[in-house]
Formats: sequence, C-alpha cells, structure tokens
Amino acid sequence: MKRISYIFLLSVFITSCANLASPKATVTPQATLTLMPSPTPTITPTITLTPTITLTPTETPDPNRPDDATGTDPVTGEYMKSVEENGKTTVYIWKHFQFGEDAKNGITGHWFKSRMENGPINLIKYGETCKDSWGGPYTLNMSVYAVEGLDDLNGLGNIYQPDRQAEWDKYNDLTEGGIGCTSIPLPNEIMFDLFLRYINLLPSDSSQNKYLRLNDYYYRSGDTTAQVAQRQTDTHDAFKKAMTNGEMSIKIGDELWLPTKGYEVYWITESMAKNDPSMEAFRDNYLRVMVDDGKLIAFIAVTKFRRNDLNYGKKIYRELTFNQLILNPLELAITNTFPIKNSIYFTPYDYYGKTGIPSGSIHDQYFYINIPFIEFAPYK
Repeated sequence: MKRISYIFLLSVFITSCANLASPKATVTPQATLTLMPSPTPTITPTITLTPTITLTPTETPDPNRPDDATGTDPVTGEYMKSVEENGKTTVYIWKHFQFGEDAKNGITGHWFKSRMENGPINLIKYGETCKDSWGGPYTLNMSVYAVEGLDDLNGLGNIYQPDRQAEWDKYNDLTEGGIGCTSIPLPNEIMFDLFLRYINLLPSDSSQNKYLRLNDYYYRSGDTTAQVAQRQTDTHDAFKKAMTNGEMSIKIGDELWLPTKGYEVYWITESMAKNDPSMEAFRDNYLRVMVDDGKLIAFIAVTKFRRNDLNYGKKIYRELTFNQLILNPLELAITNTFPIKNSIYFTPYDYYGKTGIPSGSIHDQYFYINIPFIEFAPYK
C-alpha cells in the first residue's frame, strides 16, 4: 500500500515538472546591430628633408697674386693694396711687368700708384682739335703711374686736365674757327702727326719739315686745283673713318698700337732700368716702349741729372720737365720707328711745349690762354 502511494506521488511530481518546463514563450524583440565599416586611416608619411649641400669649388690660388694684396679692382680685376702714407690712404695696383732679372729671381710684377688726380687725360680733347679738320670727338687717353718706393717725383703733385674751353672761346672772333688750329695746341699737333703717319709721310728721312712734305704730297706736278682739293678731301675722310672705327694703327716692334686704345706711362727707378737690357739709354733717361692689347706702354727712368730737375728749381720748370718726359715716348711712337735710330742724339721734344699756357698773335690780335693743358694738383 505504501509502495502504491510512493508511485502516485512520483507521478504527480513528474507532471508538475513537465508543466514548469513548458511555459508560454514571450517574444522579446532583439536589438539589430548594424556594423558600420571603419574608415581606412589615412597615413601621412613623415618626410625628413635632408638639406642639399651646395659645394663651392675651391678657388685655385693664383701663383702670381702678391702676398700683400688686399683686394681686386672691380673693373680691371687687377690686384690692389691700400697703404697709409703721410696720413692718407694710397692705393697701389699690381702690374705684371718685369725688369732686369726679375723673372730669374721669381719676381712676377711690381706695385704702382697712379699719378692722375681725376683719371685719364684725353690728349686729343675735342675742343682743341679743330672740328672741321679732324671730325671726332676722339679719345687718346693717357695715364701715368709710379712704382712703389720711387722718390723722383716727390716735388710734384698729381696731374689733371683743366677745362679751358671758355678761355678759347674768348677768341672766336680772331679767325672763323677761333684759335684752336692756328696756334697748334697739343691735341691738334698730335692729330696732325697721326694723319701724316696714316698717309705714310711719317716717319721720314727727308730733311724737309712735315708741312713742306705734306704740300708736296698734295700739289703734284700737273695736278689741277680741283684734283688737289679732291685728294685732300679723300685723305681726310679716310683718316676720320679709320679713327672713328679704331682702324688707325701704328706698328711698334711686332705689335700694332691703336691710338684710340690709349697710352700709359710707368715710372721706375734708375736701378731697375739700368739692369734691364731692353731699356734704351738716352742722354738723361731710360726708355722702353711696347704695346699691350693694342695700348701703348712706356717705361721711364731718369738719371741723377734729370732727377734733380724734377725735385729742385722753379715749379714751372719741374712741371715742364715731367711733361717732356711723359710725352716724348708718345711723340717717338707717332713720328719715328722702334727701335729708335741714334736715340742718344735724337730726341724730339715738340709735344711738351704745348702743355703750358699758349699765347701769341693772330691777325695782329694778341691772345693769352691763362690755363695750361696739363695742370698739377698740390698734395693735400
């Protein structure tokens, strides 16, 4: 009986459990998960800039550069140095000129200082060259230098060309063209000699003066006046064209000097000159003339006699001596040949006399130009 009761209770318990396991299902809505794609990250690369190094080529040292050079001329490229002398700064320019045994001793050049107050002097300045005769204007620039340590010119200042056109213009009524041609000032004298050289009347072994030779050149036997006039016109026009175009040239040794390229003078010491066989010995000075890139170059040194002339005596005489020496090489180059024949005995000195104060008379009227062609500036 108890066993039946246990079986009955067990069946009730099982039934109860079955009802609990089968409740009515309640549907709960589930959240919908929408997956958004993640954006692809943009990776910014980090760029490390390596600075570019510009290589500056190492400048090859110039073996000819002097150790004491302080710079170069911005125009010519020549080496320069500045030196304090007598309370002022003096600028020297290095020139690759050699004398005597310089090359043997390893000396490649020398320092020179300018003797010009305001730059080059135009020796054929337009105002005094007779426009109707020569055309132009043309330029024949002259510059003068002195080697470092030279004492020969201590009694003279630097040179310059003063403006004296107003002085000439005072006498325009003396002749139709003024007195420029009639008085033969320095520019006209140089132009006239260049013209004679151009038409092969200079140099000459003739004893006739150059004016008579020119007269014979034009007035040939049997020529009419019209033929002479045409020859004069043709030769002058050809000369003007040659000067304008830079074609007028004079042979100096094996080189050609072009007058429009100018003229430079370099004063050196007597000891430098006397040991140099290329220097010609004159009566009282030494001289060497050459051409460098179409420019006429003259080297001058004086003996004791001339040195005294430059340092002592009246100011006017010292200045004329200086002008005589600097203009003589130019006169020789135009009127003679190089090497100069009989140079010890023959030295033309016509040009320097026209650097002073001209005076005279034209048509019984007196004139006086109270300004020299080359003036000397006093040392400050």
